[in-house]
Amino acid sequence: MVNSVKSESGSRKPSLVYPIHLRDEDEVVRWIAEITSADELSIRSCLRREFEQPGSNVAEAFSQASLEPFVWSERLAQFYEQTNAFIYELVLWNRNSIKRRMRSYIAKYLTAQAEDGLNVLCVGD
Repeated sequence: MVNSVKSESGSRKPSLVYPIHLRDEDEVVRWIAEITSADELSIRSCLRREFEQPGSNVAEAFSQASLEPFVWSERLAQFYEQTNAFIYELVLWNRNSIKRRMRSYIAKYLTAQAEDGLNVLCVGD
């Protein structure tokens, strides 16, 4: 459901278009540690590297797996089944101002479509 609040002007505007948990680095680190069982120091290092150079964690893991770029293979499918490297890229993308603007636009649109909100499953945005 798209959460919305009434402004002082009486119009409805979306709220929570920025995942609250992604604002708190310590919470993000705990969440990744819980999912991956990685230690917090290495998680912080991966996050820092990703913020400095987006895509670097996946690129490094891809290189270490000795996969051929731009070629589909069973090994490529296994790589994406087994790697956690993309998590850091997703954190960065979901904190990105472009993504926040996209989320805001979608939330405003959906709020305008149904005053009482909608149940929305958003996958792969």
